[in-house]
Amino acid sequence: MLIELWLPVKLFQWNNLLNKFFIFLGGASVNTDLAQIIADIFAKPVYAALAPNSGALGGALRAVDVINQKPNSTSSTVECLVVAQPRNEYTGIYDEMLVRYAKLEDKIVQGAK
Repeated sequence: MLIELWLPVKLFQWNNLLNKFFIFLGGASVNTDLAQIIADIFAKPVYAALAPNSGALGGALRAVDVINQKPNSTSSTVECLVVAQPRNEYTGIYDEMLVRYAKLEDKIVQGAK
């Protein structure tokens, strides 16, 4: 239960530091509603891979990069299409919710000690 509460804030903090966008693969790549929600929450564009079986293809390309000792390589790419852009009127709402959520999370963690 504590992991479920901890993960969203940590994911948001990690996302803001490292990612400029999200890429949806597989079944998620056709879910435009989910893509829009993620774009609004994280204030980042969402892309969908155009290749069929893109999840498996991405795993295979990543494996080749690991074998060739090229961590985080972008030499093997799959064409993507922008499926959602963040909407400013909603990103502010999620930012406010995140602050409230972090405060509640701190109270729960302090209460568990």
